[in-house]
Order: sequence, then C-alpha cells, then structure tokens
Amino acid sequence: MRFVTILIICLISAPATAGVLGKNWGDNWRVGWLGTLTQNKVDDNDGPTDKETDTSVLNVLVLPPAKGLQRFLIQGYQQEFRLAPSTDHIGQDVERTGINASTQWRWNLAGDWRPWIGFGVGYVSESHSNRHTIRADGFLDQSFAEESPAGFVAVLSATTEWSLAEQWSLGLHIQHEQPFGDTTQVTSVGLAVLYDF
Repeated sequence: MRFVTILIICLISAPATAGVLGKNWGDNWRVGWLGTLTQNKVDDNDGPTDKETDTSVLNVLVLPPAKGLQRFLIQGYQQEFRLAPSTDHIGQDVERTGINASTQWRWNLAGDWRPWIGFGVGYVSESHSNRHTIRADGFLDQSFAEESPAGFVAVLSATTEWSLAEQWSLGLHIQHEQPFGDTTQVTSVGLAVLYDF
C-alpha cells in the first residue's frame, strides 16, 4: 500500500511542475543513472513468497537520438534483494541482471507537461539462493535447492523530465516488468540523472 501511495503522489505532482518541462531533448545521445524504489514479487514453484519493497541503484540508461515524438530507451541493471522467510512463505536471496529496450512516445497530457510513455521487452538472468522456510520458533524448517531462472519480460514505462543545466536533466521514471516465465515481477519508481552529449 505504501508503494502504491508513492506512485500516486508522483503522478499527481508531475503536472504541478510542468512549467520547467518545455525543453526539447533528443537531438543527441544521452546516458544516465537511475535509482529506484522497487516492489518485487517472486513466483516460486515450491510455495508462496512475500512481496518485498527495496531500492536499486545499479541502473544505467542509454537514449539514442530521438526521432520526433518517438525515442528508444535502453536500461542495463543489476539488483539484489532478500525475501523474508516464515512458516508458510519461502525466504530467499535474489540477484537479477538484465537489459531492457523500450520505445517511448511523447504525449501532450496537460499544457507543457509532455511525458514519454511506452513499452518494450527485456531479458533477465536471476539467481535464487538460500531458499527456505522457518518454524514458529525461528529455526530452519525446510530448505530448497538454488534456482537460476532466466527469460524475457514485457516492459511498460513512463518518464517525465526537468532541465537542471544546459546538458543535464532530472527524470522521474515509473516502470513495470511482467515476466513471461518464472522470473521476478518488478514495479519501480525512481529518479534518473541524464547527461546530453
């Protein structure tokens, strides 16, 4: 619920700052860093797991020159988080490494507020280790073998940007990754710092 509240606040507050969004980026290559707050859901074949809200700071963005109101967004990332075990939920340590490629279109939604909204596809390789449940007294109940799922994900994203300086911008990025297989479902909201070459 906390995570959903943060997403709603971000969406509501963006139009309030629309006056600084008039810069038309996209003529050059751009690179940047993205730090996110993520909600992670693992679909484990051996039993239920808890959702986990965590931070992810190892995200690199690359944006080739835009073509009018269309652009490409490439994201490489590495993420680690831990799911807590319980008597009926499997705890585990999860490591994810992946790349996403999306097409975004610029939408004129409210005055000068023109966010980029789009979709794409990604590929992720994961490691799920230390998989176990615990007894009511906190001691180990059952352990499970390590798993290494990998596969494609569908990506939905929305980005809005503010100019910081001549070649620097700050972006608010919201994204959802829906796996086609047994990898992790991730919803994230984050801030990106981008440099225009």
